[in-house]
Amino acid sequence: MLTKHNYKPRQSSYTSLITILSCLFALQFIDSSSFAKDTAKQVESSSSTNAKAAVPHPFFWDIKGSHGEIGHLMGTVHVPDERWAKLPKGLLADLDRADIVYGELDLTEKKAMTQEVMKIALLKNGDTLHKIIGDRLYGKLDRYLQSRGQSAAFLNGFHPKMVEMTLGLLDVMPLLMSGKPVLDEWLLKRAKTKGIKVDGVETLEEQTNALFYGTLAEAKISLEFTIDLLVKKKAQGIKPFDILFKAYFSGDEKQILKTIKGDLKNAPKEQLEAMNQLLNVRNHRMVNRIIKKLKQAPKKRQVFAFGVAHFVGPEGVVELLRKQGFKVQRRYAPKSKK
Repeated sequence: MLTKHNYKPRQSSYTSLITILSCLFALQFIDSSSFAKDTAKQVESSSSTNAKAAVPHPFFWDIKGSHGEIGHLMGTVHVPDERWAKLPKGLLADLDRADIVYGELDLTEKKAMTQEVMKIALLKNGDTLHKIIGDRLYGKLDRYLQSRGQSAAFLNGFHPKMVEMTLGLLDVMPLLMSGKPVLDEWLLKRAKTKGIKVDGVETLEEQTNALFYGTLAEAKISLEFTIDLLVKKKAQGIKPFDILFKAYFSGDEKQILKTIKGDLKNAPKEQLEAMNQLLNVRNHRMVNRIIKKLKQAPKKRQVFAFGVAHFVGPEGVVELLRKQGFKVQRRYAPKSKK
């Protein structure tokens, strides 16, 4: 089994389901009027465009073990989109034949999960974000949020990590506010309605520990880097999630890797280690649990649906499973460009 994590951290702009749960809670404190006017327009545009679209190149792999174990991997993106209902029929048929579908977490108790996350995300004992990060950085945060029609005051009761995660989701708030499920949740709900068992490979505590990894001092450094990056991208007219969506719907693993690595070339070591915990360390743990579940029930067809960032690259779940002797073959991949 895989136990060591002494590998080079992989850089990422990955967004977790728990991040989304947390930020949806945070919307109670944010003035959503500036988002609301865009919500109907963005959702309507998404629906009309995607009604004709499909997902021709989903990130979907078959797993075969030496003792007859059968499984599938499904790379997801944690944002709502109409195209989920237009996945290839063969893929949906395989999902329907599954005995169990695993997400990163079992999302059936989302309200209770959000409440648990908030115990970590909300500051205690009279602390405020302003006190923790100081006047200079708080001013920088407020100026960026003012440029987005918001104010740092609405986030003053939150942990710096929570604030950093919220900043990364501002561009997709209209979609998150639409009430439509993200792909992971859509897959799990679909399986459940068909009588298929659903579960998670991680605990809520494990995922929150990864998301809030590090000290407050380290979180402050990471937050400032993220603010500077977002200010730069805003000036360039770049929306990070547009790039991620384009890479995801292209089906190109290299583009996903490029998107993951591109932003953090000059990231401080504190942020790189946080990303190492968020991706690489979790990838190894996920692989250990996938292998255990496959070996415990070799005759059951099992599906594992995680964020696509967990599957690509040399430290991704796909390559780690191959190193453990499993045959992992992707289906629906786009043709290689020569």
